[in-house]
Amino acid sequence: MTLDIFTLQVSAGAIILMASTLFLVQSWDRRGEVVDRLWMLALCGAIATAVITAAQELDSPTLWWLVGLGNGTTVLVPFALWNGARAGAGRPTRLWVSVMIACATVAAGLLEGPDGGHWAGAEAYLLGVSAGCLIAGLEIVRSPLRRYRSGVGLAVLLLATAAFFVVRLLAFVTVGPEDPTFVAVLGTTTATLWLAGMVNGAALFMVALRGDQGVADRPGALRYDPLTGARPPGAFATLARQALGIGAQRGVPMCLVRVRIDDAPAIRTAFGETRADAAYATCGDVLRAVAQPGTLVGLEEDHSGFQVVLEDVTAERARRWADELRRQLLDAPVEMPGVALRLVVSVGVAGTDQHGHDLDELRTSAQRALREATRAGGDQVRVAADAEAAVEQVQSVASR
Repeated sequence: MTLDIFTLQVSAGAIILMASTLFLVQSWDRRGEVVDRLWMLALCGAIATAVITAAQELDSPTLWWLVGLGNGTTVLVPFALWNGARAGAGRPTRLWVSVMIACATVAAGLLEGPDGGHWAGAEAYLLGVSAGCLIAGLEIVRSPLRRYRSGVGLAVLLLATAAFFVVRLLAFVTVGPEDPTFVAVLGTTTATLWLAGMVNGAALFMVALRGDQGVADRPGALRYDPLTGARPPGAFATLARQALGIGAQRGVPMCLVRVRIDDAPAIRTAFGETRADAAYATCGDVLRAVAQPGTLVGLEEDHSGFQVVLEDVTAERARRWADELRRQLLDAPVEMPGVALRLVVSVGVAGTDQHGHDLDELRTSAQRALREATRAGGDQVRVAADAEAAVEQVQSVASR
């Protein structure tokens, strides 16, 4: 049976539109979070690709430029998914990279002009889709999103698509697009079906993944991270604001403490994800043991560290508490292959006496202090007021 390409493209576009609508409806109540906007951009790129590719089948000589444009919108899809995965893991996005690569792919098709035909700029297109799917899949694998089954499914789907397009690229370069085997196995019909299935599957996985994250981060949810015993980021933020508001009304001094394992990236590289997770689990256990019962402990947005709200505590007392945490961690080594690894942490402290009871201000100040501790070599505790004074002193000396 031979499928009509025009009908296939229209059908693929309809399927993608339905999947996009499902994701839009599911994400409607999240007030336009960055990850949702980026993943919606990927789905919009897929819809645009289906429409453009269908229009190409009209074979109008004046529409030759649609080939390059369709190549660019297709490449935009996995790179937008990659940016969404970064945002979902709390990492900075690189949308400009996605846009530049998509524009370069469009340019590669346009430069061949009308004589390029349906395969104008094909090498750039195939390479772009392969690279985009590969880095998007790997981004999920190395991020906290891998803890969700839907995240694992999305990563597998993207990596499988990357492998398919790598094979397609190699076949295109070696035997060419006119080869009967290429047409039958890796041609436009197969690629269209694959991409439609990939986008539809990705949308379903994204809906499930965002739903799983929503449950974990629901403001009132009495849930804890199963690995570390800490509150998920969303629940922590809600409870921290409540605690700070009560503290402000009562005039109670409070501190926000941010804790990060100094050697976490090296542990992950040397021993793998499982051992790195064991290090975080040990840090969470010790942290909760050192803290008073009922102390609010939560994960960082990117799951790379911890945040703690200490009540009725001054910045100086919080510093002593953090020093005790460091000592307790040294007494609780993590078993690694061939070695018992002692965890070293850097700690940033911000107190309400200097920075008020606003959670965002406390977080920012504690993060600055944490960066100063890390820059000074790690295994240190820095209080935000002291760290800021040190920076001002350095700037003053440098300006003389």
